[in-house]
Amino acid sequence: MYLYCGENRQDPATIVRLERQAEQAGIAVVKVFDSHGLRVMDKMSEGRPHNGCIIEASPIPQLPLKSLGAVVEEPARGFNVARAHQSLEEAQINGISDFIESSFPPNRKPFFLLLDQIQDPGNLGAILRSAAFLGVNAVGMTSTNSASLTSTAIKAAAGASEVLNLFNVVSILDFLTRSKEEGWVIYAAVAPTSRPRQSKHLMLDRLDSYDPLSTTPTILVVGSEGEGLTNKTKRMADYEVSIPNHSENPLMDSLNVSVATGILCSAFLKKQHTDGKFDNLFEINEDVSEDIIEDKSEDIVEDQSEDIVEDKPEDTPEDKPDVLII
Repeated sequence: MYLYCGENRQDPATIVRLERQAEQAGIAVVKVFDSHGLRVMDKMSEGRPHNGCIIEASPIPQLPLKSLGAVVEEPARGFNVARAHQSLEEAQINGISDFIESSFPPNRKPFFLLLDQIQDPGNLGAILRSAAFLGVNAVGMTSTNSASLTSTAIKAAAGASEVLNLFNVVSILDFLTRSKEEGWVIYAAVAPTSRPRQSKHLMLDRLDSYDPLSTTPTILVVGSEGEGLTNKTKRMADYEVSIPNHSENPLMDSLNVSVATGILCSAFLKKQHTDGKFDNLFEINEDVSEDIIEDKSEDIVEDQSEDIVEDKPEDTPEDKPDVLII
């Protein structure tokens, strides 16, 4: 870890904290004091803000895949994969496992996000961050015309690249063909169109009632920033899915790819970990609240009636008042 400790550093407590954490993790610390060392750190971060701290780390594992395989629920939950060729050095980084352990609830299926030709490393990092936050089980990235996991992408991912199952896909068409044969259902993210593929096209709101992950393992394919998915890739999909454009301004006809991917992943995964339990809970609470209010109102009415009866004096012919003052 390279740590800038120059005279103009304004937060010495941060230096002490980072140094202590690095020592606990067994990471060697190189302290930088002069402007030359700071320029070296700027070059290491490729001009991106580093806040005076840079860590050199080994490459992030990205197992190359031919396809996804069958879903496994016992003894461990996850899914099988068919590995593509990799060198001995790559195998030492990526591993050689044919089974990917993954967390998804009982009676639910895994969700795989496939990124095709995402070219901006900032977008790539932002997508990975959203995917990790929303509970995507794994992310695949095509190797052709795609941004790699540079320091820029890793910083934008804010730690997500270290916790996600990441994979490399060489041939997207071959990957989708083989994965479909193993029972995975493919959704292609496309722009809204006036000529959809009839029953094969879903708008975002239909995913709530459709709930694909209740029955089938699912792949969502997202295309590049400018062109989206190729026609060949879209034809491989079982369904197309779109986010409706509610803007009345014709200039606002699209979303940033990282934003669109986050919205789509959220729609697919909405019931993955709740299965509507929170909605039912709110409904129950509302019913209970209404019952409590009704019961309380009845109690109040009864109490008021009793008070009136108790306070009302018995009328006698001798002292019956001529005027009742309230």
